[in-house]
Amino acid sequence: MIRNIPRAVVVTLIIYAMATTAHFVHNAVFLDDYPNLPAWFTPAGVIGVLLLIHLVGVLGVVAAYFSKRVLGLVLLGTYAVIGFDGLAHYSVASFRTHTLSMNLTILIEVIAAFLLFVCVLITLFASVKSQRRAPQ
Repeated sequence: MIRNIPRAVVVTLIIYAMATTAHFVHNAVFLDDYPNLPAWFTPAGVIGVLLLIHLVGVLGVVAAYFSKRVLGLVLLGTYAVIGFDGLAHYSVASFRTHTLSMNLTILIEVIAAFLLFVCVLITLFASVKSQRRAPQ
């Protein structure tokens, strides 16, 4: 699919990107409905953060594409870890105070982040292992 990136990583990357986008767009559209978010959050700011997050993923894909596979995988792993930040919603308000759609977008993003992270870790360890075995 994408040069130097296994299919499982690409598939989970796409799922995670879609889930993150859905969560952040939901945040931006329903920002005033999310419980206890700081007053300085704005829809434009939320979308700006989304774009910065996606930039990390894009840089990972570009690095891997141009034969910097380990760097690309580290960036994609970082991109995935950022998805766990959605759980911060529950540090300012309980699960029960969020609507069903809020909880779904948060939890789907976190699950997708976890799946991407696991795929990236497996691929990264396999890449490092094969590099160690390669003749010098």
